[in-house]
Amino acid sequence: MNIKPRALMIAAGVGLVGQIVISLISSAVSIGPVLAGDDPAQIDQFSGITSVLSVLLCLCGLMFDTGIGFLYVYLSSREGAVSMGDAALGGAATGLAARVVSGAIGACIGLLLVPLILSQMSTGVPPEMAGVMLGVGVAGGLIGAIAGICIGLIIGGVFGAIGGAIGGATVGKGQSAAPAM
Repeated sequence: MNIKPRALMIAAGVGLVGQIVISLISSAVSIGPVLAGDDPAQIDQFSGITSVLSVLLCLCGLMFDTGIGFLYVYLSSREGAVSMGDAALGGAATGLAARVVSGAIGACIGLLLVPLILSQMSTGVPPEMAGVMLGVGVAGGLIGAIAGICIGLIIGGVFGAIGGAIGGATVGKGQSAAPAM
């Protein structure tokens, strides 16, 4: 197995930036209904838009993971021959690297938004209960962040490997694997 570190770092960096942008947009879309206020008509309108945008952002994330796996193979092929196995493995490593860092950053962003969301939701709630709500919200946010990072790693690895395999079949076509040392 021959993973090229330069190609891995460049592709993972591109993936990291893209995933952070997607995470920021997703956070902004998610908080929209909360900031809409108490008007049920506005909340219903935001809910429909939020659902559609969330699905589109998920699809963009999957395509982006596939794209950075392909980018890894493209950059690796410029340094030398890339076998199909190395292409898939490098694509998976690229997807994993991008997702672990962006997942941690996205989790921090989400945890920072918990107090804002709960302050909007706790109007008219006794102060003792608001403290409990904040504690439960932060605990739930931490559990969700850990689960999200784990699921993101699996998704990033799988779709990065798919992109790497596609890249290996197209960009690396006709190249023989470099001899193992």
